[in-house]
Amino acid sequence: MGSGEQLWGKERVIALLMREQRASGTLDPMLIAFSPGKLAQLLAGEGFRAAVLSPHRSRGFDRAVSRLGRVVEASNVDVIHSHGYRANIVARAMRVSGRGRGIRLVSTCHGWVESTPKLRLYNTIDRWTSMLSDVTTVPNRAMLGALPWWTTRRHVPNAVPDIDCGDDASPAPAGTFVAGTLGRVSAEKGILELLAAADGFPDRSVVFAVAGDGELAARVRDTGDNVRYVGYLANADPYLASLDVYVQASRSEGLSLALLEAMRAGKAIVATDVGATRDAVVDGESALVVPPRRPAALRDAVLTLRTDPALAARLGRNARARFETDFHMQRQHQRFADLYAGNGDQS
Repeated sequence: MGSGEQLWGKERVIALLMREQRASGTLDPMLIAFSPGKLAQLLAGEGFRAAVLSPHRSRGFDRAVSRLGRVVEASNVDVIHSHGYRANIVARAMRVSGRGRGIRLVSTCHGWVESTPKLRLYNTIDRWTSMLSDVTTVPNRAMLGALPWWTTRRHVPNAVPDIDCGDDASPAPAGTFVAGTLGRVSAEKGILELLAAADGFPDRSVVFAVAGDGELAARVRDTGDNVRYVGYLANADPYLASLDVYVQASRSEGLSLALLEAMRAGKAIVATDVGATRDAVVDGESALVVPPRRPAALRDAVLTLRTDPALAARLGRNARARFETDFHMQRQHQRFADLYAGNGDQS
């Protein structure tokens, strides 16, 4: 995990899963991180066992393998669930060394954003080191075909718990129609397309809200009167509850947690047709699905929901029902519990 002060997709998936595992009473999850960071601090504060392999941010491979071996022996670890290629490699090396004999290895590839040569290289390594695990999972079914054919691969969608979203925290005055997004404020998340959709929007009573942080935050902050920059939110549930429309404008995704949270909140959704979006929502039934990189399509979809409240309400109800059926945290927990036990290796 990274050392920043914010939690993004991968870190949030891990935190949510560990909380559900502990709540089930059947598993005793522990976080093992390479370096100090917000996730380790947060979970330790919640009473989870947590260990850091390199407290001083040293990245020595041999040291990480040796330290991991000591941690698993002291903690009676049965399964290592790795996230990312470094974790895949170190976990396998530890088991080969003999210190982790009998430990089952499960890995998860969270999503492959390939907007730069560096990311493409990292993702290639991530795919190929997945074969070091006993079973590899992906949140997007389409990712299965990119993994080495001889690996044991399983589709386990992301999920979120069903919670009370709390009081609304609207970024605009009462009575304003708000179309908002949540996530990293970057080009890959479609922020430029969202700003272009807001520019010249025909109904100036509609406000576009952006919650999150990233390299385009300053640009969002300096945009026109119908755009509100909310900043990074440690708890985004009240913000999501305040929206009239949730907009996922991404150029690429695995399976967006924010999208699932908007479904949980029963929001009308406009989402780009990327990653596993169509695994989560159905165009015209539980969302309006539009092509990526098309500001005009985003603009038209938001305008449709602004002028057709009955449609917006129906989409929101159906999105909530789909969350309850397929994307509740308990379902993801049980799928992983089966894989930890080796029950899901064959299908």
